[in-house]
Amino acid sequence: PWDTDVFYNSMKDGVVLCSDTVEVFCEPPCGYLLQESIVCNPNGTWNFSALIKNTANYTVSEAQIHFVDPALSAYDQTLSLGSLPPNGVFSSLVLNIGAPAMAGDTICFVITLHEIDAAGNYLSCCNFEYCVVLPDCGVIGCLCDEYFYDAVLVGLTCVASTSNPATITFSMVLSDTFQACDQFKWKFGDGTPVVITTGSGPVTHTFPATGAYTVCVKITRTADDGTLCSGQACKTVNTIVPGVPLVQIFPNPTNGLFKAYLNMEVEGPVKVTILDNMQRPIAQARIEEFYPTPRIEFNLEDKAPGLYLIQFDLGDRVVIEKIIVN
Repeated sequence: PWDTDVFYNSMKDGVVLCSDTVEVFCEPPCGYLLQESIVCNPNGTWNFSALIKNTANYTVSEAQIHFVDPALSAYDQTLSLGSLPPNGVFSSLVLNIGAPAMAGDTICFVITLHEIDAAGNYLSCCNFEYCVVLPDCGVIGCLCDEYFYDAVLVGLTCVASTSNPATITFSMVLSDTFQACDQFKWKFGDGTPVVITTGSGPVTHTFPATGAYTVCVKITRTADDGTLCSGQACKTVNTIVPGVPLVQIFPNPTNGLFKAYLNMEVEGPVKVTILDNMQRPIAQARIEEFYPTPRIEFNLEDKAPGLYLIQFDLGDRVVIEKIIVN
């Protein structure tokens, strides 16, 4: 953008009545950045964030960020903007910049805005350049400050393995905030031992059974002055173990007496409905407690032989199983 200050005098009959300075701002024909910010990370990198305003006369769907210095090409990225109309603002530009960049360097990058049709064809584009000086943050020590507590409060994120949904990798959302002075104690809520790690690295865990688990991590920081501070973050995850059904019924077929085993931890009561082969409800039950074992016992001895459906309302899902009464 073109931005300058203009000094002017208001005069009458050759006499200055008042003087003032006004800022003249002209928007460029493509786009520009708003609310720019750059902060230091404990690991020696920088996070640059800003808003992107589209001033082109067409809707743009993609932004390509290309660093001018070839040595920084690893930090190039492409952002999906959705459908950003003229004069629209995109709020999620975040760039993590690290080596070989150093404090005091002037880093420049080019942002290219693309218009893309429904078939994925690139129709129009424009670009603009932005430069930022990387600040010298000095040595960031281990402090029991608000940044530590805020990072704990933001909490956990997790990603399930594509090959085994029961294997999940956990990490802190603001992992760059944590350092070697931070100890993590992970409890996975499945009876396995506590796992202790140090630093901001992720941890991967495979859950033994399908179900809902509350995963908690207690983070204790030893500050540079010896002060201890701690906080805890928890997240509930639903896991699915491949090849293991949520509900198993035994025996099946049955003479009327049978049991249903739940292969998962259940939070709260379970509503069970028995339906005949016309899917008409013939009995209902509300199970409040499953301990020491997640098991439900049934008695259909007074029912006619045939096919019945057992519907389990587990809160976040409904499971229907068939049972044959001889």
